[in-house]
Parts: sequence; C-alpha cells; structure tokens
Amino acid sequence: MNNFRFTVGSTEFTIQDLGNDLNKQFAQLHEHFLTKKPFNYLELDVAAQKYFGSHLGDFAAHDAFFNNFTIIWRWLLGLGYHAAAEEVWEFAMGPAIEWENTHPTQRLHKGTPHYFRGMTVILRGDLDRGFLLMHQALAEDIETFQKPLPDTPANAFATLNYQKQDQAFRNEVQDTATFLDGLLVEYQHTRSKSLTLDEFRNRFVNTAELRDPIFLLVFALFKLKTLLKKVTLGLRINDFAGLLESGLLFDICLVIDSAIHCKNPTSWKFIDHMAFLSSTCHLNLNQDRLSKLNSAFGRDFANTINSLLVGTWRFSDGLALSEAEVDMALAYGIRNLSAHRIQSIPVMYDRFEDVSQRIMNTLFLVVESLY
Repeated sequence: MNNFRFTVGSTEFTIQDLGNDLNKQFAQLHEHFLTKKPFNYLELDVAAQKYFGSHLGDFAAHDAFFNNFTIIWRWLLGLGYHAAAEEVWEFAMGPAIEWENTHPTQRLHKGTPHYFRGMTVILRGDLDRGFLLMHQALAEDIETFQKPLPDTPANAFATLNYQKQDQAFRNEVQDTATFLDGLLVEYQHTRSKSLTLDEFRNRFVNTAELRDPIFLLVFALFKLKTLLKKVTLGLRINDFAGLLESGLLFDICLVIDSAIHCKNPTSWKFIDHMAFLSSTCHLNLNQDRLSKLNSAFGRDFANTINSLLVGTWRFSDGLALSEAEVDMALAYGIRNLSAHRIQSIPVMYDRFEDVSQRIMNTLFLVVESLY
C-alpha cells in the first residue's frame, strides 16, 4: 500500500494512502487535532463506509484504516492526555461498528484499535479493562489469521513474549518479564536451581495445552508487579489487601494446578498433583503428609502459615520441611483455603512478598521438574 503525505502548518505527515476521499478526511482530522480547526465527523464516517464496502474481506486494508489514527494517538499520549488518546480509538471504531451492524454477514479486522486502546487503558492504570481489550484484540487476530496463537502484538502481550520486536507495547512486556526474571533469580539463588527466563518461556509458556493458564499467569504477574512495585507498603497492611493478595495467589496456584495436571492427567485433585510433584522431585510430601498439613491448615490457618514461614512447623514424627517443601506446603494451603473460604489473614499481607515468592518458587519447580 502506498503512502500519502500532507502538511499541517510546517509539519509533514505520512499516512497510508486509502484513496482520495479518506485521504482528505484524515488530513483534515490531523489539522483538527493540531490546530482546533472544526472537523465534520459525518464526512469521515461516510467515506469510511464507502471504503469498507470496497474492501470486503481485505483485512490488511482494514488495518490500514485504523493505523492512520496512530499519529494522533501517539501525539495525545506523548502529551499525557490518556483519556483523549483512548477516545481516538472509540471514535475510530464508530464507523467500523456501524458498518458491521449494517452488514451482519461481513466482518472487519479490528485487532489494531483494540490493541492500542488496551495499551492506553493499561497506561491509565486500569489493568482489568486493559487486559480485556488486549484479549479482544487477540480474539480478532485469531479469527482473522485462523491460528490459535497468531504472531501478532496482542498475542505477544498475552503470552509475555518479550522476544518479539514488532509490538508497540514491548516496553511494558519487557518490564513484566524483568520482574518475572527477578523472581526466577531469587529461586535460583535460594533453591540452587538453574531455570532461566528463556527456558521458562520456551519450556512452559509455549505449551499449547496451557494457553488459558498462561493467559491467567501473565495477568497475575502484571497485578503482582503492580502490588509489589507500584503500591506503597503502607497501603498493603489492611484486611482488604489480604483478600486481594490471597485472590491473586490463588490464581497462581490454579496455574500450578493446571501445569501439574497436564503432566499427571489421570488425577484431578490438587493433593494428588502435589504428591506427584513431590515424588518426581524426591521430596517427602506424600499424600499422607499433605493430609496432615491440610488438617493443620484447617485447625489454624494463620498459625500454620506463620510456622511454615519461620521454619518451626513439624510433622507429628518430628520431621521438618525443606525449603522446597515449605514452598509447596504454602501453595497447597493457599489453594485450598481460597477455594473454600473468604478470609483475610494478617500474616498474608504482613509477609506477602515472601509468600508470593514461595508460591512462584513452586511454579518454577513444576516447570523445571516436569517440562
């Protein structure tokens, strides 16, 4: 597709050539944003409807239409006008939604606006809505390219693919990957292990059968990074923080559950999976010992968690737990508690950084031992 160049004042802009009607509208749209000159949105809508009608099933042409909004979007983003930057994509989607509503048997490829809007929303601090938009972009890509995991920026974001260069939000993906790498380095040093970030991705994240758990893990990592790096400790020492953090750790435990089940498909109970992991790693947490742990959690969850963390917890025969077994025991207890009870435990938010590292250690052990 050819380029179209135009000037606003003394500044030259280059967009994709979409034909005379739309080229004129986009030139005027840029002038509107840069100089406040009045703009007739209806004329752009009319030109867009005509353009979509002449490019049925041409997904590259649909992408070109949306890409022509990125200059304005980047300009607003650079000025810190996040709300206005998001509105650009709401406006860009208007003609597309109208066209699809009047042509129900046809579809336009809308991955681009969902991706850039999701990026904007996350930069505004709304992770939940941002991830929904990013995954909507991925759903568009899947339908367009007819692949479960297409090589697109949305998929790179959803699977924490920091290696893909061609993605506008790579800095945020890399930042979260760096956070994950910090957890891995701690695991390497304290557990005498060698699993690297690249190995974690290549051996585990790229497992097709675990697509949905990986989606949940990436979301959990973004939230965990936000809590530990961007929320001051003074805001995390309250009962609601405990509930929020317990829910987040439960999500990671669900990923652990799914990851082990993938390698232990004949069992479905978490106790069976943890016993399978323990046996594979030549540890001592068989089903009987896990049942005793479960009873201890049931009697006094807070005290059991605290005893595990400070290293004083013992089985009735006097057996102490290794550090890896403590990691697993915490994952086992949190998985079961959060599945059956809503309860804030002070030790959870008082020791959240330590507990979250240990839960991640269990996931790393699963990957290193089973994948």
